Amino acid sequence: ADVVAADRKEIASFVTHGVWKLKHQSSATSRPMSCVWIRKWKKKLDETTMTYIYIIKSRLCVRGFLDPQKFMLSTHSSTATRMSQKMLISNAANFSWFMESWDVSCAFLQGLSFDEIEKMCHELGVPLPEVKREVHIALPSNVWFHLRAIGFVSQTLDVTLFVIELLKAMYGLNDAPLLWQLCLRYFFVKHTGALISVFDDNYYYWRYDGHLQGEATAHVDDGNYSGSQEHLDWLRQQLEKRFGKVSRQQ
Repeated sequence: ADVVAADRKEIASFVTHGVWKLKHQSSATSRPMSCVWIRKWKKKLDETTMTYIYIIKSRLCVRGFLDPQKFMLSTHSSTATRMSQKMLISNAANFSWFMESWDVSCAFLQGLSFDEIEKMCHELGVPLPEVKREVHIALPSNVWFHLRAIGFVSQTLDVTLFVIELLKAMYGLNDAPLLWQLCLRYFFVKHTGALISVFDDNYYYWRYDGHLQGEATAHVDDGNYSGSQEHLDWLRQQLEKRFGKVSRQQ
């Protein structure tokens, strides 16, 4: 029962974030890739009793090595350099700032859609993707059970005739980390006024009235953030408006 509940929660996140679109096999324009379940025990803090408990974490991953477009993709996704991490910690000490670690929930599913990537690249001045992204997946049989239960497909649909078209990246795609990195960069620059280091694409800083107010370094969907408590609370509020709950370690 715990595994079924964990699987249901995972599938619901794909539907909630608008990642999947039902498509008849005959109209699929690329070879569907199969998916695999990854299930693990996860240690989680129970905020009621303030004790750690173990829960089951289910994750559905596409088998990205089967992607027919994999040789045409730009997949490089960098993380903040060691120098950037040292600068953030050093400045936090020098300015007596607070420092926190944040993790965006279901980050890959909340990125930009494939149709939005071109517009975003134009605005940020980054190279455009070399290929129009077309991704179709074949789901494990038990996924259709959950999709029926949450109302994504009808109870009478012959699922053997259908595949899923991806509107956004999902776990396992070769370019998923890069697409999330671009989405986060676009959000920080356009919606929070962040500046980006010319030495590191994953080092962000905020400057008001000529004074440095805060910094951040990104590592895929995790990040280190520093600044006054007022700045951190404001920035986390902006993130949660766009991406939902952000796990926070102080």
